[in-house]
Order: sequence, then C-alpha cells, then structure tokens
Amino acid sequence: MSARSRGAPIWSALSTIAIRISTLFLVVVTNLVPQQAWGMDSVARITAAVNAVSNGPYFSHDVLRKSCAGNLLCVARLIARKLGPKARLEKRRHPDTDEIRRVRNRPSLMGQARNDGKTLHISLAHFGRKARTEISQALLMARKNNNGAAMRELIIDLRGNQGGRFDRMLKLVASFTGAVPKALYLKGTTGNKAIALPAPATHYSFDKIHLLVGPKTASSAEIFAALLRVHTKASISGARTYGKNWLLRVIPVNHDWQLLVPAETVTVPGTELSEGLRPDKNSLPIK
Repeated sequence: MSARSRGAPIWSALSTIAIRISTLFLVVVTNLVPQQAWGMDSVARITAAVNAVSNGPYFSHDVLRKSCAGNLLCVARLIARKLGPKARLEKRRHPDTDEIRRVRNRPSLMGQARNDGKTLHISLAHFGRKARTEISQALLMARKNNNGAAMRELIIDLRGNQGGRFDRMLKLVASFTGAVPKALYLKGTTGNKAIALPAPATHYSFDKIHLLVGPKTASSAEIFAALLRVHTKASISGARTYGKNWLLRVIPVNHDWQLLVPAETVTVPGTELSEGLRPDKNSLPIK
C-alpha cells in the first residue's frame, strides 16, 4: 500500500469529524439567532400577499418590519388588527402522514343517513374531498333498503356547516344544478369576476330538495344553499344564516400560524347573502 493510500482513511475520518462539527455549529448558531432575524424576507412576502388580495388598507413592509423588529407574528397581528374583525390570526393544524397521503379523510356526512321510503335525510357537516362519493353511497344504500326505488326528495341539514373549501363546494353543488355559466360573481381588487358551476361528473336528480339552516350555517354553506335555492328551487327551513358573503384567503405566517384575510365579496344573482339567508315562509318543521 502506498503512502497516499495509507493516508486516505485518515483524511476520510477527519472530513467526517469536520462536517459533523460544522453541522453542530450551524444548528447551535441557528437556535441562537432570534426568530425575527430569519423572517426579514418573510415580512415582505406576507405584506405583498395581503396587499394583493385585500381591498385595503395598503401595508408597507418597511413600516411593519420596523414596528415589529421583523417578528412575523407581530406583523400578522398588526395586519389583522388593521383589517378589522373579518380578518384573524389562527393556529395552523398540521396534517398527519395519513392525511397528506390521503389515506384518511374526515367524513362530510355526519351521523347516519335516514330515509322514509321516498325522502333521504343527510347531514352535511363540511365540503370534504369525498363528499360526492359519500352522498352517492347514501343514495345507493337508501335505494337498496327500498327495494330499488329511487329517492324522490332530499333533505340536507346544513345547520352545523360553517363553510370550508370554496372549490369543493362548487363541484358539489354542480352535482345538483348541472353546469351553470355565471352562477355567481366575486368582487375583489381586480373588479368583478364571473364564476361558472362546472359540468358534474355525477348528477343527482330529485323532485324536491329541502335545506335546513341556522345561525351556524356560514360562508360556503350559505353560498351552497343560495345556489340550490336559485337553480333547483330548493326550499330553505330553520333560522336565518350567519351572513358571511366574503371569502377568506389563507396566508401562511410560519409553520404554526396563518393569517386569514378577507378578500372577494360573493354575489349570487337572485338572492342576498350579506344579511344571511332567510327561511321560506312555508318552510318544513324542524326536527
């Protein structure tokens, strides 16, 4: 073995030790540096995102950085305070591995679907990824229990539905209405934008749809009810809904916090959302 070859193992060992010491030093230094110093560019990111979607006021990242010494949570709190009660700073929920891989999904239909031979009664808690599949399964089960007879009427309980994913709601409501051009309008910083309901992969057909709503029915759930009322003549029973006619844009602050910023206001032609949906005069009795 040559002198060069004999030195190779020594050099490899010294390199490994040096790399480990450097890594340890980096970790220690990172932990010693204040959090706000690592978020200086993030202040500009958050400020730009808010200015892009919010109808006002305008925020200067330089002013916010100086006011908060670069601390991201401080910046987010100041923005939320200036935007008013519609904005809020909230703790982020970290999905586990199964949710990220879509192995597990929080069900949209809560409780057990009920039917009386012609009417299917479901409780729609939120607009989950598999909402349409869950409704299809409930319909198949109801039909099986009724010797193959189709359900003529549908009752959807939205009293505990506080909204959620706007895009998923549009796909679900289209399963009842079919494709509708210019079904609603979003008014934001760039003006009015018409939103169409897409052509559905599955179409549900009922003679009559009844919706149960209440004060906790809000946001996308209210828009869902309004669209069904306008385009399927669905009836609405219960109590007046919350009255949230605006969309919230989610802006990540850090790994643990996110800022919810009021952005576009929503208009459904033929109905009024800003003061909540009012039940029909001849509404169903609530059970």
